[in-house]
Amino acid sequence: MLLASLVCLIPAAQADAPQPTVLVQTWATAWDQDENGQSDPSGYGDPEDDPGFKLRRARLGFEGAEGPLHYGIVVGMGAASDGMTAEDDNVRVVDAYGGWQLHSHLAVRAGVQKVPFGREQLLSASELTFQERSVASNHLTPGRELGVVAAGGSAGLSVSMGAFNGNGSLLGDDNAGVLLATRASFSGGDGATDRTFGHVDGLAWSVGVNALYDADVSTNELGLGADLLVRAGDLSVLVEGLSLALTPADTALADPAVLGETKRLGATVQLGYTVGDWEPAVRAEWFDEDTEAEDNGDLLHVVAGVTGHFLEDAVRAGAGFVRREELGGKSIPNDTARIWLQFRY
Repeated sequence: MLLASLVCLIPAAQADAPQPTVLVQTWATAWDQDENGQSDPSGYGDPEDDPGFKLRRARLGFEGAEGPLHYGIVVGMGAASDGMTAEDDNVRVVDAYGGWQLHSHLAVRAGVQKVPFGREQLLSASELTFQERSVASNHLTPGRELGVVAAGGSAGLSVSMGAFNGNGSLLGDDNAGVLLATRASFSGGDGATDRTFGHVDGLAWSVGVNALYDADVSTNELGLGADLLVRAGDLSVLVEGLSLALTPADTALADPAVLGETKRLGATVQLGYTVGDWEPAVRAEWFDEDTEAEDNGDLLHVVAGVTGHFLEDAVRAGAGFVRREELGGKSIPNDTARIWLQFRY
């Protein structure tokens, strides 16, 4: 009903009409190396899919601008990235924001939006090479929150600063804490640095750093990260490192997320190449859920596959293999062969 109602809100096409946006990503697990056919063990980066089909993401909305004002609203659903993330197949608000271009180099946006932290997290879901972010991005970045962001820049430099509730709710805050985040990036060359597919003449590159501090009810988080995206001709390289330090705070109100100071680390390296309409790529992901422990939260993943980009990239179809290796604790047979299909408008 919510999706149908949203469609009715999209006005008929006209010169300044809001532009509709549609995204559908469907997965097929062709092979899954189960340890148990009925109940797979939960693990970071493992969605525990059995052979069959899954709707990874479905989104529908619109965005537009009127003079210095810009706005957008997107609703949809998405499957959990892995067994350590709560499953939620309900249709919900993905983005809902309004913004004001105060100056040619400064804009302010308020509403539900992405927190400016993490290059891979800030990439559009429709531009993800494997339709899934790395384990580090899924577990060390906050994703979307309700708040306000001021962003500006000039001559290749871009800076964003935001303040958010940090509690994941659309209906208000439940504590006095706040999530603060800032990101700075510097880009150069001729070519877009918000995607990996396609040919660029010469060299296009972007380097970024970001930080966040989240004061929650009983746990404080300090996040840091640095990243680099380089495109040279048909080659693309993405490198990112992230860290998150969690510290117990006021434990009288709620149980903290950790019992003592805990540091989490993650890194991603992805190489891709454009060959006509095809994009073969490989990604290595390292994640350590607690640097003081050796358990199944220490892992190395390698994802390799190829994606075809058709109909001016409105349709993508690909296949890949996910090799999962537990570096500590018990080794789990949980590799996967996956096929994916994407439609966007």
